[in-house]
Amino acid sequence: MASEDSIKGVNKILEDRGSSHGPFDKQTAAAQEMKAVFYKYYNVGNWHTDPVVREAVDMIIHKLSRIAVGNPYFEDHWKDIAGYALLPPRYKKMKKVKVVPDDD
Repeated sequence: MASEDSIKGVNKILEDRGSSHGPFDKQTAAAQEMKAVFYKYYNVGNWHTDPVVREAVDMIIHKLSRIAVGNPYFEDHWKDIAGYALLPPRYKKMKKVKVVPDDD
């Protein structure tokens, strides 16, 4: 069973995150709506099944939803988006993945 101090600690974290991330129910609703729109158009070609790409997109949308309903000037949101945006191309180079023609 969780101690009272650990519960207070979790509550404090949730309160702090609410100020930068927005209310959880609104953030999750925004994320799900954004994902629904994105994935309506995303399933073109054979690369849509790559879990690395899908997860990076999901995380970017997750961060965008925090910007939409929370503090849009919270720097970590933007840094995280930049990091997730770089992961699929780096993974592709590292694993020598060839699923679509290169643009370069």
